[in-house]
Amino acid sequence: MTEVISMNPGYDHFSYEDMGLLSLNFYLALAMFGLFALTVQSYWKYYKDFDRLISPHPIMIYALGAQMLAQFFITIHLWFYSGDGEGYMVLDVLSKIISGLSEVSMSLLLVLLATGWTITYQNLDFDDGLEIYLPMTALIVMVQIIVAALTFVDVDASHKYHDFAGIQGWVLFFLKTLVYAYYLWCMYDTKQKVDKKVIPYMETLFRLSSVYLMAIPLTIILCFLFEPYERQYMYVLFSQSMMFVAKMTLFYQLTNKKSAYQKGASIEH
Repeated sequence: MTEVISMNPGYDHFSYEDMGLLSLNFYLALAMFGLFALTVQSYWKYYKDFDRLISPHPIMIYALGAQMLAQFFITIHLWFYSGDGEGYMVLDVLSKIISGLSEVSMSLLLVLLATGWTITYQNLDFDDGLEIYLPMTALIVMVQIIVAALTFVDVDASHKYHDFAGIQGWVLFFLKTLVYAYYLWCMYDTKQKVDKKVIPYMETLFRLSSVYLMAIPLTIILCFLFEPYERQYMYVLFSQSMMFVAKMTLFYQLTNKKSAYQKGASIEH
């Protein structure tokens, strides 16, 4: 029996939709590792200065570490896929699950900050604040579970030009917008309570959170501007880049003494 192996002009097994994803995910993993290391270093300095374990840093470290691991897994999968046309599906699945956990933790952090954490209150009391934290956590986790399931609906179907093409994309658009609407309500409620001098920080938080929470919905819309075979690459590039920029901005706010966050925290305390 003769086995016929078809390869593209680049001598790998990538379809037109997947070309460039290997190098893109590799560079994203490197960028995530750099920000992860800087955040760990910043947290260690924060702990030595204030002798406090509870801060936004551990949540952000978890989110960055999980996303870094997810990028590493998908890079390994794509690397093997380029050679044998199969790769390791388990790494692809793990990548999507871990990436989802990263998004859950980062979204929760942004919503917590929108409720005034570290500005109007310092400690997270899960007993007294159960009516706040429980629905918030349940909503974000539920959305991410549905998102993970949607990723594998009609996987590799000929009519899908990126992971969330078709009805899956519009369902995802609605669910992510729902989380963003909840965030906006928390932000509005907090702005009524804080000192006016803290408003610049709240506005900065609003901008970076909007970029992160709406990265995927905006990317789904932007993908229609490109040719179908370009959409998977553009989906990963735009969504991951916007979320990374938001994380970098939050890192700056948490670490730079001249940032709006640091000024706002000093006013309230």
